Amino acid sequence: MSAANGNSSLISNNSSSDEFIQLKAVDQENNSVTLKVKKVVLFRRIIDGYARKKGLEPANIRFTVDGTRVRDDDTPTKLGLEDGDIIDVYTYQQGGGS
Repeated sequence: MSAANGNSSLISNNSSSDEFIQLKAVDQENNSVTLKVKKVVLFRRIIDGYARKKGLEPANIRFTVDGTRVRDDDTPTKLGLEDGDIIDVYTYQQGGGS
């Protein structure tokens, strides 16, 4: 998420570096992606960004923190997440039977 496009909803003029944290998203195969996000951004946007990066559908992704499913309207602040915390990522596949 970058300020280069002038998106003021992500970065304000008076933002300080402590408003952003880095989270580590780890999938079932132990692959990880580091996400730099604003503490107040909705997880809906974080999941969408992760899905784009991995080429997946957001509807097929579930994030959990300490075994609790993350809701779309949660934020890192609401969940008490800090810089370097780990998010577990689960992907769901549909179909597969014949």
